[in-house]
Amino acid sequence: MKIPRRMMRYLVGLLFLVTLSSSEQIFDNLMKNYDRQQPPKSLNATKVEIGLYVNNFHSLNEQKMDYSIDFYLRQSWNDPRLKFTPKNFVKMIRPKASDIDKLWLPDTFFRNEKAGKTHDITVPNRLLRIYSNGDVWFATRITATFSCPLHLQKFPFDTQVCSLMVESYGYTMDTMTYGWMGAGLAMDASVDHLPQFIIQDTQLSDCSVHYATGAYPCLKVDFKLQRIQGYYILQVFIPSILIVIVSWFGFWMNDAVTARVFLGLMTLLTMTTQTSSIRSMLPRVSYVKAIDVWMLLNMLYVFMALLETAIVTFLSKRAKTAHSNTEMIPLSPTNKDESENGNGMSKVAMKIDFISRILFPVSFLLYVIIYFSIYA
Repeated sequence: MKIPRRMMRYLVGLLFLVTLSSSEQIFDNLMKNYDRQQPPKSLNATKVEIGLYVNNFHSLNEQKMDYSIDFYLRQSWNDPRLKFTPKNFVKMIRPKASDIDKLWLPDTFFRNEKAGKTHDITVPNRLLRIYSNGDVWFATRITATFSCPLHLQKFPFDTQVCSLMVESYGYTMDTMTYGWMGAGLAMDASVDHLPQFIIQDTQLSDCSVHYATGAYPCLKVDFKLQRIQGYYILQVFIPSILIVIVSWFGFWMNDAVTARVFLGLMTLLTMTTQTSSIRSMLPRVSYVKAIDVWMLLNMLYVFMALLETAIVTFLSKRAKTAHSNTEMIPLSPTNKDESENGNGMSKVAMKIDFISRILFPVSFLLYVIIYFSIYA
């Protein structure tokens, strides 16, 4: 016999109302003698299983040394006081959002959190389920910023490890312990590649700590992040190499003194500006970073090119002065000596330029090879 569609809808709606009414009745009965201030087990420690699902991982902030993530915190434990006999096919009850605070909840907090919030759009992003055997499953969506002490000695070829530590605020290990729920950590497929980092690996560990008031349970997740160098190669390394190469153009400008000086000053100022912009992106640390070594030696090459220009310009001017004196009084023995000295200085200036055309590119190429073999 085929049941009419309207009758089927009526029966489904009736079953839903009966189930909802039974769930509310069961929950009300459980709350009659329930004390949320007391832990589930008075004699033994309550084991709370923790699971994290990372929905979004924001980039690291080098200046503030922190990172932000959007994740779901899942907690599960057994509360014997919440056991109930299934009624009207009800084996699991889901309390309303306003009733969640009537239950005992783990006082979980994040040890290295700097700021955070729970989500309330469009409804409070909290879900709690109670099963007939007393198992409780509680999930919350959280966006938080965590501190991450960075080690930037090899920046921008560095690999960082950022942690997320889950700890109990007031319950010692005599009252509550932590354990991982299944795999412990799961991540959305889009989280692997960040704008500047790749999540190489994740490690789960125990970080329980002893304070003056007792031993407190703690779990830790370590995110191993490897920096992607593409941005720095395009925005730092290639432009700085080109600036250094431009500073060598003066070696072929023998007579253009003004142009050589202008070129040397321009490249030096450009390199200084680039160095300042990079330093503004990073915290003020006391140690030397790989990017500092790169910019410092590049600036040294540009300065040495400018210094070579000053030496050659000085010798060229002395040579021209000697030649002008011999043209005015050609028969003077003193002027003949000055003319010979002028020719000598002119040859020395040309020789310095010739050596610089070879020495600067070869030594710079060798420096680049050594630098990237050490840091990259």
